[in-house]
Amino acid sequence: DYDILLRATVSPDFTRWVDNPLSITYRSTSTGATNNKMDIAVFDTAGSPVTLSGSSTGLVSSTFTTTELEFTGSPTWTPGSDFLIKMTPFAKDNFEMHISDVKLQYVDLAGT
Repeated sequence: DYDILLRATVSPDFTRWVDNPLSITYRSTSTGATNNKMDIAVFDTAGSPVTLSGSSTGLVSSTFTTTELEFTGSPTWTPGSDFLIKMTPFAKDNFEMHISDVKLQYVDLAGT
């Protein structure tokens, strides 16, 4: 297992996240979490862990599947600042985890 860290920047015109702002598409070569799985974590612009609503741990699927996550609690999102998305794929023996798309959506000052 290893960590994949994505650094993202909160847009300078950010006002709020849409519902389920983070989606990640993945697949595994086995449907057994003992063979392969993925966990996801997010750290806000202050470096604090963000509470995620939705499936974010023990993810497995033999076909490409998308998990959608909501940011809950009171995270800090400072426009123009960076934050981290941490994906931790685990795979043993000849099993694999594949990550396809990572998508973030927010509402900007124009309301779009």
